[in-house]
Amino acid sequence: MKAVEWRTKGSKYYLGWRDVKQDFEIAAEYYMKVAQPGHVDAQGYLGFAHQSGLGVEVDFVEALRWYKKAAA
Repeated sequence: MKAVEWRTKGSKYYLGWRDVKQDFEIAAEYYMKVAQPGHVDAQGYLGFAHQSGLGVEVDFVEALRWYKKAAA
């Protein structure tokens, strides 16, 4: 599956798009798959997720790490 498809799946779970039930944990898993190799949008989402606790535990150090990766 291409990176954009993984990100799109993550977005569907993040938003609860049409026939997909909203689930932040699953969204974070999909975003992680594309954030690690360098997808900037997914990195930004993971920063926000760790900052706010959406699908992952609140971790400000991890949030900052993802925000820095997205900004690089």
